[in-house]
Amino acid sequence: MNYKTIIYILIVFFWSSFVFGESLFFTSPEPKDRLAGAFQKQVIESGTAKKETTNIAIQAEKTLGKNFSVFASAPYTRLQESGENRREHLGQQQVGLKVLYNFGDWSAIGGSHYFFATGKERLGIGSERFGNLEFYGGLLFQKGPWGFFGRARWNTQVTPYLRERRGEEFEKVWYFDLWFSYKAEVFEWIVEVSRVIQYDPQKENLYSTIVAPGMLAHFDLLSVGLSVPFTTSRSYTPDGTLAVPNATFQKNDFDYGAMIKVFKYY
Repeated sequence: MNYKTIIYILIVFFWSSFVFGESLFFTSPEPKDRLAGAFQKQVIESGTAKKETTNIAIQAEKTLGKNFSVFASAPYTRLQESGENRREHLGQQQVGLKVLYNFGDWSAIGGSHYFFATGKERLGIGSERFGNLEFYGGLLFQKGPWGFFGRARWNTQVTPYLRERRGEEFEKVWYFDLWFSYKAEVFEWIVEVSRVIQYDPQKENLYSTIVAPGMLAHFDLLSVGLSVPFTTSRSYTPDGTLAVPNATFQKNDFDYGAMIKVFKYY
């Protein structure tokens, strides 16, 4: 019996908690008092070229009333790309707020996030010139062991001027997210789907679809989850073209990955 099996057996002997409605690949839209730590690795390959992105983040959230919360996230990113030196830097630090209005089994969800310009463009990790501002809205349904939410998110680059000045065009991205959940005993089975439409003023629009099945185990002390996201379709070919055969990896794109997330509720 290896150490991983021993750790698993020790964990499942904790009493289960009644936490429900968490998400892994996405940021949960439901206001809760929680602390979280996340480790994520994403890989994209094309021929002999390969790019690995590793993210580590700590997150904190505090409710201000039943249906409102504020949160912050501090990520650190490491990139390893074929033929290049390893790069690492602080990602774009994030603050935001969440709002939920309940009516029966349904809830209206909304919120906004602001990503500070704490990255480093020359390293391919965020930006020191542009922050990002995101707004979202949607519906959440929870009944018995079942859960579902759908939402639309709009993300745009911003500067301290909060608008495009002469010669500037911000990158803008639409996300259309779906989340499905079923809870059985201490376990919660999750499927998350995101359709991404990215507008880059220097390139043609890029489209991709990401599916992320996962599982959460809820205990009194904490909740632990594993998600395995993968890209099912995209509108460009990383292999390049006949004219430019070199692999060209787009920002934030990946073939497959894995995420481990740990939550502590208080």
